[in-house]
Amino acid sequence: MVAIARLKQIKEFEGFVYFTGEQSSIAERLKKQIAQMGFNVKISSDVIHKGHSEPALKLTFLADEFSVIVPWLMLNNQKLSVVVVPVTSARKTDFKKRAFWLGQKLPIDVSHF
Repeated sequence: MVAIARLKQIKEFEGFVYFTGEQSSIAERLKKQIAQMGFNVKISSDVIHKGHSEPALKLTFLADEFSVIVPWLMLNNQKLSVVVVPVTSARKTDFKKRAFWLGQKLPIDVSHF
């Protein structure tokens, strides 16, 4: 029962889709595809987020959407690196121990948490 209660702490997830300057058009296409799919997801602008080494699209979605959005990203990430992170009160742990990667793992500086 404790494990199930802990799962309920996760109300939403963040996904960061990383790209280089050469991949910006791929990221833009992916952003449009996500919007067209009708997912309940908030997509931020393509900027370098605090602690991240590359520009990324930031996707924020409810835990209920995980089973649809993450498999879609698995099949459609266009070879871009993606990290999926739960959003809890322990942000440093979320990034260091609870996140998972699709594609190449990139460095994230968690010292600001």
